[in-house]
Amino acid sequence: MLNTNTDTCVEHSNDHETSPNSMMMIDNNDCVCYDVDTKFKQQRLPAWQPMLTAVSVLPLMFAIGVSFIPLGIAFLVTANNVRTGPDRN
Repeated sequence: MLNTNTDTCVEHSNDHETSPNSMMMIDNNDCVCYDVDTKFKQQRLPAWQPMLTAVSVLPLMFAIGVSFIPLGIAFLVTANNVRTGPDRN
């Protein structure tokens, strides 16, 4: 007897053993309901797979490269202003 799409009902008996991973509940018809394994519970859902094309990747890479130019200039200026040794003024 099926209660819903995700529950399977079996007749309730006192000598029934349950594992710690199974969920047991008694509904109004006095039967024990166990959850059926679903794709969600078994982690078998389809994953998002983006379609990477040159039209979408190249502008993104160019924008990232251009955004790091000021950071590189700041590092270069800072490295050129470093003084070492005893001739500090």
